[in-house]
Amino acid sequence: VTKPNAAIMTGQLAAGWAPSAPYDAIVLQGAVAAVPDGLFQQLTDGGRLIAVVRPTAATGQAVLFTKHGAAISKRPLFDASTPVLPGFESQGGFRF
Repeated sequence: VTKPNAAIMTGQLAAGWAPSAPYDAIVLQGAVAAVPDGLFQQLTDGGRLIAVVRPTAATGQAVLFTKHGAAISKRPLFDASTPVLPGFESQGGFRF
């Protein structure tokens, strides 16, 4: 008997899918202004998350995040441009 190692779920993207966590890897197939902490919490120790982080309208950067206990390290990989995923838009901030 084989156990599937990948699944497709529907729901709020930014919330991830906590009922099946922890995950060894999470891939966000689109840009995000920032990765929500809840997704990092769903990784195993040593787990990886990859996303295009685009905090402004400028070009984003593909980033590999790795969880080490309670700490998250990040390694920029390359510049990238892709649409922002629904629910991952910048919440805005202080402006003049």
